[in-house]
Amino acid sequence: MSKTQRQLKDAGWEDRDGDGIVEKSSLKAEFILIYPSSDVTRQSLAIAAADMIRPLGINMIVVGKSWDDIGKMMNSSAVLLGWGSHDPLEMYSIYSSKNAGVEFYNPGFYHNLLPMPYQPVVCLSPSAT
Repeated sequence: MSKTQRQLKDAGWEDRDGDGIVEKSSLKAEFILIYPSSDVTRQSLAIAAADMIRPLGINMIVVGKSWDDIGKMMNSSAVLLGWGSHDPLEMYSIYSSKNAGVEFYNPGFYHNLLPMPYQPVVCLSPSAT
């Protein structure tokens, strides 16, 4: 049994009905992961992720949606988004709590409770400012 499976079991998640999905009380361990239906790469990644967590007893339901639909659902649903350059400014923009809910940045409203001096600082080259 993997460490993750032990942690789920210790937390009260067990497959009581034999369908391969763990439950806690009447709540099944399953959720929807939305990806842009026009993007085959993200579709493949979503399917692969669902296949990887299935053995843990977690059911990830993969659903393709239009960007319009994703824009309406992304603050309350798991969405497989993708960015490209991974430069420090892009990473800051994506995850900064200052951008929570702004367009497609930080759609999960992540917020670090640490004061700013303890958070990593994004360094920009002179040409980037």
